[in-house]
Amino acid sequence: MIQLSPGNFLDNLRQNPQISEETLKQFQQQFGLDKPVVQQYFLWLRQVVTRLDFGVSFAYAQRPVTEILWERIPATLLLSLASLFITWTIAIPMGIVGAVKQNQGIDRFPFEQGRVVEDCWIGFYCTCLVGG
Repeated sequence: MIQLSPGNFLDNLRQNPQISEETLKQFQQQFGLDKPVVQQYFLWLRQVVTRLDFGVSFAYAQRPVTEILWERIPATLLLSLASLFITWTIAIPMGIVGAVKQNQGIDRFPFEQGRVVEDCWIGFYCTCLVGG
């Protein structure tokens, strides 16, 4: 996907007059940017499958991507578990009430609300609520 965007990481370095063309060519070889896109992908995929090595990040000062991912896993798990807890806290009681009070007003309320309010508006309001 990145290959479809204009330019690459080395274009930023080319703007720096202190970096020589020779250094840029070394970077191109080091990161495999001199190879065709398909070959770059399969080289990367082989690294991921055999060594769990996602390469280095251009944006984070040449840090390994795996290291950056491991730093973010606790926050991701916390967010996932919190959303799961909130979803179950709402869904299970609604399911129980819907089963006990079949075909009554309280049973039809969530369905009617779902028809009236579009998903995009619900997402917008939730984003505003959570984001401030």
